[in-house]
Amino acid sequence: VEETRSRVSEKSASMHNEVSKAHEDLKKCEKEIKFLMKDSQSLNKEKETIEMQRTEAIKIHAQVELDVKDIEEKIASETRLQ
Repeated sequence: VEETRSRVSEKSASMHNEVSKAHEDLKKCEKEIKFLMKDSQSLNKEKETIEMQRTEAIKIHAQVELDVKDIEEKIASETRLQ
């Protein structure tokens, strides 16, 4: 009987240690997830900023192309008049 109690006690202690380790691992994972979520939010904000800058650059590029075309047309019409 004593031997059985000893084995049960050892098994119980072993299982308790496993559960404790699992809880510690879970806490570490939760901290890592929290860190990664913050990092992800930061990257999403950076992505939005870059996309806005890209959109603005495309608008400016399109306007410059229109301005160049307008200037070329003016030069061509003045050249024809001379």
